[in-house]
Amino acid sequence: LDVLSGGRFSLALGAGWLAPDFRAAGMAFHPPPVRIERLKESIEVIRALHGGAAVDFEGRHFQVSGLAGTPVPQRAPMPLLVAGSGPVLLALAARCADSVGLNPGLPLSAGDWKMGPAPYAQATDRKLGWIYEAAGDRFGGLEIQTSIVAGGITEDPDTLVAPVAGMLGTTPAAMAGCPHVLAGSIDACVATLLGWRERWGISYVTFPDTLMRDMAPVVEALRARNHGVLVCKAFDQLLAIMELIDETSEADSILATRLAETTSRLGTLARDLLRNAAAVPVPLDETVAQLWERARRSVATAEGQRK
Repeated sequence: LDVLSGGRFSLALGAGWLAPDFRAAGMAFHPPPVRIERLKESIEVIRALHGGAAVDFEGRHFQVSGLAGTPVPQRAPMPLLVAGSGPVLLALAARCADSVGLNPGLPLSAGDWKMGPAPYAQATDRKLGWIYEAAGDRFGGLEIQTSIVAGGITEDPDTLVAPVAGMLGTTPAAMAGCPHVLAGSIDACVATLLGWRERWGISYVTFPDTLMRDMAPVVEALRARNHGVLVCKAFDQLLAIMELIDETSEADSILATRLAETTSRLGTLARDLLRNAAAVPVPLDETVAQLWERARRSVATAEGQRK
């Protein structure tokens, strides 16, 4: 899969939590400490196999002798996502994975759902604390992931969330702030996702296939917002360019015309964003970079002429 995808593949692993899955595979459903220990050994073996050399490993659950992993991943080691809900598994993920997945946990956040006005948010705060403590210097490079278990575009989110809340023995109101439920208007969903990123650093959100089409407008709205951020950044860069060429009266007229044209394009794009939250992608970074280099050369030439 790594080769066929051109190196875009990442591997997701977990300790497993659903007993029928184990029975279907002919495996014993061991207690969590055993399953986590087995996952840890799996990660060690898999990471070693990504190096291309022959691997020897002697563990409680796996024994490997002279095994070489081929083909070698295009990104070696292959990016790894490990998800969990408890302190031991999240700590393991923080120490060895590239992406740490937040699971809701069963029972619901270890029973914490009965406490406080936003129990899921509080439980997630604590999970991020476990991750931060275990990751140490790695924390800044970790990607935080969550999976959506219920959601959709709706003006009545409580009704949409009610079946899941009932299954978990709680109420829709108690699920407010849960980073596994995304329901509401398009704008509300966008605001929720941005809030998760601000509070917990969540930048990787997985939707079930049943929600992909429904959530497409939210993705489009986020893309438009990102263009808006890019527009603001480009405006700032253009102001810096204008200040640069104002340092000399010899700045060429063609450059001034290009600046005016680009500023007009940015203004039009900004108005489109404000009007309908949609934007046509334009290579703003490249345009601004070219203008900056041209302005720099113009000023350098003018200064050389004065000398």
